[in-house]
Amino acid sequence: MKILFITYGFFKHGGIAGYTARLAEYFLGQGQEVHVLTKDCRYKPSGLVVHKSFFKKFFGAVPDLKASPRSPLRFFSWSKEILDTCDNTRFAEQRAREFDIIHSNSTYSWKCDIVTMHNCQKTWIKIVDRTSKNNLPHLKHLLYKSGRWLPNKIILAIEKEVLEKGSRKIIAVSEGIKREILENYNVSKEKIVVIPPGVNLNEFKPDVKIRSKVREELGIDQEVCVLMFPGGLDLERKGLEYLIRAIPLVKGEIKLLITGTANFQPYKQLAASLNILDKIIFTGFVSEIKDYFAVSDIFVFPSLYEAFPGTVLEAAASGLPILTTKINGAEEVVADGINGFFIEREPGDIANKISFLAGDKKLRKQMGENIYKTAQKYSWGEAARKTSEVYKEVLIIKK
Repeated sequence: MKILFITYGFFKHGGIAGYTARLAEYFLGQGQEVHVLTKDCRYKPSGLVVHKSFFKKFFGAVPDLKASPRSPLRFFSWSKEILDTCDNTRFAEQRAREFDIIHSNSTYSWKCDIVTMHNCQKTWIKIVDRTSKNNLPHLKHLLYKSGRWLPNKIILAIEKEVLEKGSRKIIAVSEGIKREILENYNVSKEKIVVIPPGVNLNEFKPDVKIRSKVREELGIDQEVCVLMFPGGLDLERKGLEYLIRAIPLVKGEIKLLITGTANFQPYKQLAASLNILDKIIFTGFVSEIKDYFAVSDIFVFPSLYEAFPGTVLEAAASGLPILTTKINGAEEVVADGINGFFIEREPGDIANKISFLAGDKKLRKQMGENIYKTAQKYSWGEAARKTSEVYKEVLIIKK
């Protein structure tokens, strides 16, 4: 079988790019011929054939702009992404007969056999518009993501085309994403298959030795309860402000680890104004994120919207009780009161749940064991096997 993956990036860690890389590794291991069309390839397993988009070939010297939400360069940055999608579609149409399966990860081509939906843009835009309309203090700066913004109108048109006409099968990464597709688009239930992502169960697991070693390096007492929050570019959506505002309300001694390379300066200023900087460690970039899961006792994630956050699975595999909002994916992993708790995006509720778990080591241990067992269902091998079954269905349809 000759497979073409289409994705914005291809590397071992992180979101869609990591998801695609894991599937590619599996099919290469099965002896299949695997190609990838991408603009950013940082990982090349043996046997992989890489194709770069027209814009990457001819405008490779033009950097991908990481413009801030308020910057006028944001329009240029998003326009480049739309042009990349057009070019990927051109490639897929021109060379469709060369491949048995063309698998687009997200809507990076509106012509494909299979599209994996890692989010539903239409739902997210509705959330942003509703939040802004209600004049809430948070997410106002995300108006560039609203339905009134021209690039989003184009993106929504592409999403509609891919889902309703441009694909033979849709893989949704969670039951929530499937529900959102059915609510927003004219797609039959039979066209959608739910396949959750996996987690590397050999990499993410409880590790007492690493826990002790890294705590010593960070200057954290072995008995202090440590909270883990994975930083990212969209910190407002992930609810970091709510978590920081909850810290002064938590009973007992705790430390909060915040990983990543985002702009944390506003959050450091907030923590300073609340006089809790000594309770927070901003780690910056960490090459081995698994070590920081091993160091921690509780995973806290007050996000507004997700498709199926890989960090939740990594926390689960590491045996951490999970405190999260009712977001896609997490709803399928967390059993409230059994292996974690659902929280509101409200500092008081977050603080109460943290205090309850931080003060009961026995309960944390039991919940950790429960969530660890849940994580064992989410291996990459199982995700790839289910994806392979979808490929077989599509090959029959194409005949």
